[in-house]
Amino acid sequence: MEEKSVQASVDKVYKKIPAYVKLAIAATFIMGILFNLFIFTNKAVNHDDIMAEFIYNKQLDIVSGRYMWLLIRRITSYYDMPMLFGIIGMAGLAVSAGIIVYMLKIKDRFVILLSAIMASFPINACYYSYLSISPVYYFAILTAVLGVFFVERFGRWAGIIPAGVCIMMSLGTYQSFLALTIGLAFTM
Repeated sequence: MEEKSVQASVDKVYKKIPAYVKLAIAATFIMGILFNLFIFTNKAVNHDDIMAEFIYNKQLDIVSGRYMWLLIRRITSYYDMPMLFGIIGMAGLAVSAGIIVYMLKIKDRFVILLSAIMASFPINACYYSYLSISPVYYFAILTAVLGVFFVERFGRWAGIIPAGVCIMMSLGTYQSFLALTIGLAFTM
């Protein structure tokens, strides 16, 4: 009985998502996997992987202001799993693209173009060069976008608390995504 209610709830939420948002999510995910397939199916060892394998000091995350890394790495681990981390990261970017398309009300063919740009942007190659921490970066992007989404969706007063929590998590993950939050906020 409980399984049916969960399935019914998921179906109800899925039906509420506009078609252009679903298209943006699917296009970003598929193009992202295709554009970055080489790194997902190969292993290029870098100094961060070696450090994580042998001498990683978890206190460095806290000292550098990246306190959310400790939580995220409990879920993902400190080691590279190329295909899994690639899929997790690209899923986060795809959901972010869907939220951006929804907030900016882009309903045209530009959805595919925006998705292609987000999935092929050169910074993705940098994030995926360090696969052991790539899901962390995409979590930061997602929470930066969610912060603006909550204010836009629920209004300034009702959305400010969840937005603040999301922006705090984004800043606690990687501080450079504050520019994304500010840019989206000014665009909205």
